[in-house]
Amino acid sequence: MKFLVLFLSFFLLTHSFCQSDNGYFAKTAEVGSSITYIWNDYNKPAGDFLYSELTWNINVKMKLHNRFWLGVQAAPIYAWIRDMDQITTENYHLFGLITQFDIVSKKKFQLYVDGIFNRSNLLILEEYNTKQAGIYYLGFGAGTNFLLNNKGRQNLFLEIGFNNSFILNKIEKKSFYTQYIFGVNYRFGKK
Repeated sequence: MKFLVLFLSFFLLTHSFCQSDNGYFAKTAEVGSSITYIWNDYNKPAGDFLYSELTWNINVKMKLHNRFWLGVQAAPIYAWIRDMDQITTENYHLFGLITQFDIVSKKKFQLYVDGIFNRSNLLILEEYNTKQAGIYYLGFGAGTNFLLNNKGRQNLFLEIGFNNSFILNKIEKKSFYTQYIFGVNYRFGKK
């Protein structure tokens, strides 16, 4: 519920600002999907311990201004842990708000910085990851979009980027979550 109230408050605050921006408000939307694969052997002997993780990030953004986007994202995370010969699996999730500011905004190329606020059940500690409800992350990142289809509607983009998120909860030996982004975005509406 707090997440919904935060989203609606931010939306209403930006609405009046963006209405005066030459008609960009809510005329462009973008749906994105990316996959991140992370592995770590935590500096143990080969074959002793391995942590691998696959994150599928899905996001939907709306253009509020010529260079400013606001949206939501959800990311299921699938982890495999091999300790000696025993393999266990775990499922986590992240969901929250994403904002993006286009530093360079061309029809065929964008360079952006972004900010994210997520709630998760993934607690990342210095030595291992564990499941705990109510973990909040604040993150910042950067990336670029390249147009893939030069003919026709020109609405499919390759996205390459990264973000780094920090845990806001007061927890000892907490670490951060770094994610590289390699995915595609599909754009609707005004270019």
